[in-house]
Amino acid sequence: MFLVCGDALFDMFLEREDGPGAATYAARAGGSPFNVAIGLARLGQASGLLTGLSSDLLGQRLAQVLADEGVSTAYAIATDRPTTLSLVGLDTHGVPAYQFYDSSDTGVRPE
Repeated sequence: MFLVCGDALFDMFLEREDGPGAATYAARAGGSPFNVAIGLARLGQASGLLTGLSSDLLGQRLAQVLADEGVSTAYAIATDRPTTLSLVGLDTHGVPAYQFYDSSDTGVRPE
């Protein structure tokens, strides 16, 4: 089994702005290690993810995506901390810029 260690989060992509107080975002489950574990499973390799997974709504969705993809969550550490979010926007050249709001996956401790 491949055990991938790292973040599991939701990327929030700014899709459009409708005036000064309104914006529309698209949310996608992700994080590089999260995606690597899924990629390994899709290639027929047993994989698991070592990360903090929140008990909140988004954390439950992340766990469901992993289960649906055949990735083991046996090494995931349950936490009450909110799921980590990444806000993603594009600069004038189309290059993504990220702002992270770390929480659940950064709560993993050695003990």
